[in-house]
Amino acid sequence: MLEIENIAKRIDYDTTVLIFFAILLILENLTPRSKFRLSSSTQKENWIWVILDHFVIGGLSLSIISFIISNISNVYRYLGIFNYDLTSLHALIQFAIYILTFSFSTYTIHRLNHTVPYLWNIHALHHSSEELTVTATFRDHPLSLVYVEVFSFMIVRTMIFSEAVRNVADIFTMCWILFTHSNLNIRSPFLSKFLIMPHDHLWHHSKECKKRKGQNYGSILSIWDHLFNTYYSDETITKCGVNHIYPKSIIKKLIYPFPRFFKSGDKSSTRVKGN
Repeated sequence: MLEIENIAKRIDYDTTVLIFFAILLILENLTPRSKFRLSSSTQKENWIWVILDHFVIGGLSLSIISFIISNISNVYRYLGIFNYDLTSLHALIQFAIYILTFSFSTYTIHRLNHTVPYLWNIHALHHSSEELTVTATFRDHPLSLVYVEVFSFMIVRTMIFSEAVRNVADIFTMCWILFTHSNLNIRSPFLSKFLIMPHDHLWHHSKECKKRKGQNYGSILSIWDHLFNTYYSDETITKCGVNHIYPKSIIKKLIYPFPRFFKSGDKSSTRVKGN
């Protein structure tokens, strides 16, 4: 058991995620759910976002995120609250708690992204991709990268997990998020009762709003969508994108939310009213 934990601690996050990303890229081209052209404007822009995320925006955002989360943890320790040490529990139990709490946090902030107009103006960039492929995972606004990540780890940071569990859980969550964005025709009604599958997330990116409060906000687990009646999926291949006027250029997409912060009456689509 100790040997397994040592191996788990040594698994490199960046290398593992990069390899999994490459595998999904290959599979998408060999057995795609929907045919797409690598030379399409959507795919070209997705690759620009991949590069920006890894070499420009991502590095700065990660520094900000790490600083905020670290200080949140320090505040918790200083106040003597929320320091629940779970390291004595079995690794599988720790892993389950991590995934449950992380997935609930991501469900909550994702739902807010779609129901609060100001947050939707930021999040719309992610939904502007009209083809859902694994590269679309990285089409995101820098502001969203920061506040979504910080919120997602707020509950997780109230607990202390073993280094091995934390490392494996972090890798698993990122790889699963990549998987759900992939253009693969993988469906399982049984697994969809518990996990968000690629076809489920396709319906989240759909231009059709099948639920009054939006659909499929989960990033890993679907149990929260089933619990709060926001789950929807069927066999059809739906069209992705946003249903309101949205800029085409990357620069305009980046500045899109800012003028709207100062317009109290701005009600850009929140994708929960049939949009």
